[in-house]
Amino acid sequence: MDIKTLFNEALLAQAAYVDGLTSGMTGEDLAKVLKESDTSITQAQAEYFASKYKVVQQMNESGFSATLFQNIESGEYHLANRGTDGVLDGDWTDANASNSAYGMAYNHVAELINFYLQVTHSKLVSSSENLRHLAFETSQSKQQLAIREAA
Repeated sequence: MDIKTLFNEALLAQAAYVDGLTSGMTGEDLAKVLKESDTSITQAQAEYFASKYKVVQQMNESGFSATLFQNIESGEYHLANRGTDGVLDGDWTDANASNSAYGMAYNHVAELINFYLQVTHSKLVSSSENLRHLAFETSQSKQQLAIREAA
């Protein structure tokens, strides 16, 4: 892996921490949001990133956050996700409790699966149709988590 690839991947990871990205955002609009975020992205980094990538979709309604970017030149997609929100956020407590009890934050896994389904079906499903959403539930023995369709 060369230094340019590492640099681009580092910028993608840093951009995943930016809130307020909207589908289709590119160019000056993207550079402005990146620069004004509290992620320490410099003006030069923001301009470089915005010249190379566009926002396909961002999901950050829960403690889990993922953003799908597309390389403008190659058409290649990059999924960037970030860590759990802050200590004062209820999601941090839930995610860490789930990590302790089950070895991973299953709600975040379900959110990732749902985001993947939403993104991969967005061109196939009309806006009037509903996608199935999945969630995990604890079994009675609490030894396993079962996946179920969310209500």
